[in-house]
Amino acid sequence: MGARINKTNMTRNKIFDTFLSIYAEKPVKNIRVSEIAKAAGINRSTFYEYFDDPFDLLDKLEDYLIDFVFSNTHIIRCKDPELDYTIEKITYDSSNNSGGRVQLIASKNDSHLYDKIADHLSSYLSKRYNLNVDDAVVSCQVKFLAGGIISYIRRWLVLFPDLDKNETTDELEHDLVQTVNESINSIVKTARNKK
Repeated sequence: MGARINKTNMTRNKIFDTFLSIYAEKPVKNIRVSEIAKAAGINRSTFYEYFDDPFDLLDKLEDYLIDFVFSNTHIIRCKDPELDYTIEKITYDSSNNSGGRVQLIASKNDSHLYDKIADHLSSYLSKRYNLNVDDAVVSCQVKFLAGGIISYIRRWLVLFPDLDKNETTDELEHDLVQTVNESINSIVKTARNKK
């Protein structure tokens, strides 16, 4: 059973990596299943065991990356005693190339990563602080923060296109964590002050 799961994960990752190498060169709308299958060295039927089409593949890859980005976390205590909250630190583990995957997907305009980050942040604020994320102000701030995360990742690509990501990870993560920390702090304060 374990060997089969391992083979399944290896095949899925092979398809992901092949897709991403093609996706780096052209938009998803111009990518064909036959192109992915041939480059990955698999049959089209194998592709269809995992995905419906390239758009479904991109959607599932975004979900995988969101889960990866937000589940590989460290907990940081907020220093504001009035709020007393913990925040998730967004990290990139370059050992399995997820950082590169996140960067590539965030750099494309046909990605839904922004919406998924906003949904994740809304869920976090709703569950952790019982905030009404449908409130116009909270919703606007969440969307602004999600946009900031995407902009941050895109800026990383612009500033360091040829640099080994390991060389800049610590500094960049620190800046991102500080921005997210301050933004969530601001969202929570604003929401509480409205009550």
